Amino acid sequence: MSEPVYRALKRVLKNRGKKTTITVDGYTNFLFLKRDGTPKVGMDYNNMIRGLVRKYNKQHKEQLPNITPHSLRHPYVKPTTKNFHSLC
Repeated sequence: MSEPVYRALKRVLKNRGKKTTITVDGYTNFLFLKRDGTPKVGMDYNNMIRGLVRKYNKQHKEQLPNITPHSLRHPYVKPTTKNFHSLC
């Protein structure tokens, strides 16, 4: 983990304050929480990105397409898997 990423994650933990620990399927200490202290789930990220795209499109002539968290993985995963398969 790079130093800037480490500092950013420490800042997330510091800024959220004290929250009650929640256990989900045996997992605890979730990094990103909703206001009620429960862990964020896929729908939360979909809604966040949809809102950011909507806000951007209201303010800019050149419009962004529909973006999902899943679509953000493809630019990274495709070259990575291609490189992996060339090693086999």
